[in-house]
Amino acid sequence: MKFLFAAWLALTMAFAVSPMAQAQSVGELQVDADYCTILRAFTNSTDPRCAPLALGTTRAVTSSPEAVPVDVAQQEKGYFIYFGFNSTAIEGSYLAHLSRLAQVLKSESVADHCVKLVGHTDSVGSDGYNADLSKRRAASVEKTLVASLGIAADRLIAQGMGEKAMLPGLPGTHPKNRRVEFLARPRGPDGCK
Repeated sequence: MKFLFAAWLALTMAFAVSPMAQAQSVGELQVDADYCTILRAFTNSTDPRCAPLALGTTRAVTSSPEAVPVDVAQQEKGYFIYFGFNSTAIEGSYLAHLSRLAQVLKSESVADHCVKLVGHTDSVGSDGYNADLSKRRAASVEKTLVASLGIAADRLIAQGMGEKAMLPGLPGTHPKNRRVEFLARPRGPDGCK
């Protein structure tokens, strides 16, 4: 069963009206997420080509201080992909996913959006090593999107958080902490800076 975002959207909408809604909404997508699911993750909207939403399981990252990426804007929405231990290599299934993401980024619905790529690590290793590894993970995704999939580099912002923003409710050593988040927001007057 494909992972759809209906429950995530409901949680996001409920969270957005709460007084704690100071951070972006980041959800977990399955690697085989289709165009419509990726579009919903970035915009909370649909495309006429997309089928109506169906309920599925979901999990949203909360706004706890230890789980919020740096300089987060309230309007950012997104999701994340995972990496292997001590790796910056993008697995084959995620390469196919990034190809679908590129289709979304080239669509009219998201053409005016900036995308922040935020790399993370688990807590295994030193702070310095993990900070560097997280930056290299984000750079690996950025390079793939630009060089292989034709996304304009000026729309992307790559940064690393190291082990400073673990997923809530998971131990620091959990493999799901090894990820790159994709956060989208409309382009501002200063571009994507």
